[in-house]
Amino acid sequence: GRMEDQKKEQQATDSERVITLIGDSILDNHRYVSPSPAVSTQLQKKVEIWGWKVHLRAVDGDVMAGIERQLTRVPEETTDLVLSVGGNDALRYLSIQMRLGSLWNPVNLLSRLGTIRTEFRQEYSDMLDSVVALGKRVTVCKIYKPNFELVSSQLISLTGLWFINGIIEDECRKRGLPVIDLPFIFNDERDYANPIEPSTWGGDKISNNIIDVMLNYDFDAKRTQIFASRSYTSNPNEQSQNPVDDQQSGP
Repeated sequence: GRMEDQKKEQQATDSERVITLIGDSILDNHRYVSPSPAVSTQLQKKVEIWGWKVHLRAVDGDVMAGIERQLTRVPEETTDLVLSVGGNDALRYLSIQMRLGSLWNPVNLLSRLGTIRTEFRQEYSDMLDSVVALGKRVTVCKIYKPNFELVSSQLISLTGLWFINGIIEDECRKRGLPVIDLPFIFNDERDYANPIEPSTWGGDKISNNIIDVMLNYDFDAKRTQIFASRSYTSNPNEQSQNPVDDQQSGP
């Protein structure tokens, strides 16, 4: 009951958490929302009351292959990694398919998507293994739907994303990791700063879900649980601007 929840929350907030964000512009959206607060700033502001820390190591525009490099910069004191990557890879795969011009032939489309699925799974699985190997607690974000005006590219990216998010969830289930369901969470125009980056409103939701995982997920259970809260904190644009430690220039 409620007492139980309070006890669990108390234990969660008592522990010293150091959260490091890795991946792409979903977590490194500063450039798109400035001067409003970016995801990392919003998260830091919300967890300060428990004395938690946030480090930003995600890099705008990065792909799965870039994660290996990001992992070398993860601070030793990190207890939790939050990963959001694969969107840029998905866009790359899809644009290759569009260039091949074969997508409007359904038989062709399915065989191409089959190829994407096999290649993406292999790459994502290897990347996730190296993240888990760091020995920290890991939370993974799915890829949300681009807010394209163009109907045809929206359709293609949705078909591709449905496949790719299936793979991400699958790979997380194999490893018993918590998943933040961004495609479900991003349900409002204002969640986007542009077709593919989160706005301050979107960042507000992302940071709320990260906190939800930290407070309510049992990492010892190693059972995948989906987090998908759509709620906002009052007006995220009014949250103050204290940039988070952000070392993207390598050692």
